Amino acid sequence: MSEINVDNNNYTQQDETPNSFKKGFAITSFVLGLLGLLCCFCGLGWILAPLSLIFGIISLATKRGAKGLAIAGVVLSAITLLLLICFRVFFGEVSDDFMKFALDGPQYVADYEATGDIPEEFQKYQDPKYDKYWPSFNVHNFDEFYAQLVKQYKDSYTSQGGTLPPPSTGSSSAELILLPAV
Repeated sequence: MSEINVDNNNYTQQDETPNSFKKGFAITSFVLGLLGLLCCFCGLGWILAPLSLIFGIISLATKRGAKGLAIAGVVLSAITLLLLICFRVFFGEVSDDFMKFALDGPQYVADYEATGDIPEEFQKYQDPKYDKYWPSFNVHNFDEFYAQLVKQYKDSYTSQGGTLPPPSTGSSSAELILLPAV
């Protein structure tokens, strides 16, 4: 509701919420919180959720209006952060290994095709404690899974015009990148 003041026969209308035009922080918090939740597992959640939380807290602390949107933004960012932390705790090592394979895939494929050996950093998945997961990938063990992964990666990579590098000579691809150019 608005109140009307009468001053010398001049009528003025005052809004009860003088900061109602300052809803930007709350809206930003909500939008970033929603985007953070939607982009939770592609890496953007780690950036968007804290920003959403900060904007929501600022909006609530300074009473800028749109309290509901600010609360929703804070809640969405908190849910996103909890999901990210749980994912990191339960799947962090596997996620890191898949990222390592994705980044150096051509070299891993070339090395596997040359030697048939699974790289040392992935041999930990040959442990029997992982045996219950392989049937969900339609394989019996990690060796079959890795062979299937290499084949799929190679087919996809070469169909896009990529060429595999020569097999490494014992140095990892990360070490080769760090060598100075001569």
